[in-house]
Amino acid sequence: MSPIPQRQSETVSVSSSFKLGKRIAIGGMAEVYLAMQQGAGGFEKLVVVKRMLPHLLEDGHFVQMFLDEARLAAKLRHPNIVSILDIHRDEEVFTVAMEYLRGEDLRRLVRAQRDGTFRIPLPITLYIISKLSEALYYAHTAKDAKGRPLNLVHRDVAPSNVIVTYDGQVKLIDFGVAKASAHSTYTKPGTIKGKYPYSSPEQIRGKTLDSRSDVFALGILMHEMLTGQRLFKGDSPAATLRCVLSDPIQKPSEVNPDVPTELDEIVMGALDRDVEARTASADVVRKQLGVVMADLMAKVTTKDLAQWMKATFPKNLESRLVLEKEAIAISRNQAVPGQAAAGGAPGYGRPSHPTASYPGSHPGSHPGSHPGSHPGSHPGSLPGSVSGMRAPSLHPSYPGSRGGSRPGPGGVGSDAYYQRFSVAEKSEPSWKMPLLVLLVVLVLVALIVVAFVAGRAGRSAANTTLDSVSMPVAMNDVPVMESPR
Repeated sequence: MSPIPQRQSETVSVSSSFKLGKRIAIGGMAEVYLAMQQGAGGFEKLVVVKRMLPHLLEDGHFVQMFLDEARLAAKLRHPNIVSILDIHRDEEVFTVAMEYLRGEDLRRLVRAQRDGTFRIPLPITLYIISKLSEALYYAHTAKDAKGRPLNLVHRDVAPSNVIVTYDGQVKLIDFGVAKASAHSTYTKPGTIKGKYPYSSPEQIRGKTLDSRSDVFALGILMHEMLTGQRLFKGDSPAATLRCVLSDPIQKPSEVNPDVPTELDEIVMGALDRDVEARTASADVVRKQLGVVMADLMAKVTTKDLAQWMKATFPKNLESRLVLEKEAIAISRNQAVPGQAAAGGAPGYGRPSHPTASYPGSHPGSHPGSHPGSHPGSHPGSLPGSVSGMRAPSLHPSYPGSRGGSRPGPGGVGSDAYYQRFSVAEKSEPSWKMPLLVLLVVLVLVALIVVAFVAGRAGRSAANTTLDSVSMPVAMNDVPVMESPR
């Protein structure tokens, strides 16, 4: 086992304020928990804790790079980059605590769009890409305390590393950690770090990378969100790599005629395989998108994005809230309501370990750790399918006009337009409709039974009257005709 390098002048901060809740994901490098940060005066806050997997502790160089990159990521402070809260070391257990994001990863959005579940409105797409551009440019130009460029490259700008939250935020995650993975001696020779369909040509060829590699990945995301189709997809990993390197790239408007042609130049500039001819920076992409958004009057606010997310993923939001309650209960050593202490919410699997303790927390175990269904995913991606989701009513095609003409009444930017995508649709709980149908059936059955019984009683009474002896009948002393025999 390689010794873990130590530094005399720099130590890792140790925190005892985190209690593990539920394990929600596990990947090739770390396992991810939803945890509780606790402080004085009853302070509590949900956070995400990543713990390095034990087998990686044998690689001392990897451990050092893991810590170096986590420290580097912790220096980044931007509203569109996930915040690193703490780096924890206890003997040979290394953890990174970061802010918890209640949302969905972009992978879920683009996958549902490809499946035809819904279509991402054009203003929402442009807003998300614009915010990602801001995050990337900030990181690419970040400097250390002495003013020296950090030369950060994300290397893995893929849909799974972009979180869109239910309060309207767009966050880029795993910044710096991806770079640590790229230099890991644990990596098998000949493998490529990052996700093949979202890698740049120079990344595949193993060349030195700079910020323009991330710009290429940003172009892939933009192309797929606009067209609703995968850009690079082969029958095998090797075929996918060949697609990235040599397949012709169609303009977005050629794939989806509803895409304004003004966006073609922006997307194709980011996807230029010649690094020198490619769009120079993420900031240039942001400015170009700003011009198009202004021309189309496609203004989107944080509130608009939040309302669209809540209307599009009501069931996912409900599941997320349940998961949060379970994590809070587990972190407080309380049994989850309606379940055994080691149990979990339906759909989250069975506990893989009977206990899970966080270094530095109070003694005791925290039962109820569960693996996620998407290994390696951020908690922004919860287990579950988007199929069957109730999505808000959206315009069947991308709003906006072609050729730069401005929209008329009801077009992009008008009140009528925003009512189509930003007003959250009320979604009734899934149990109400079956219950209502059951009640209607029961009422109908009851009415049929009552009618049947009443009919038989009427026929019986009529037969009795006909067979009886006729007698005078009086009502209020007024003679009434006898019933005919």
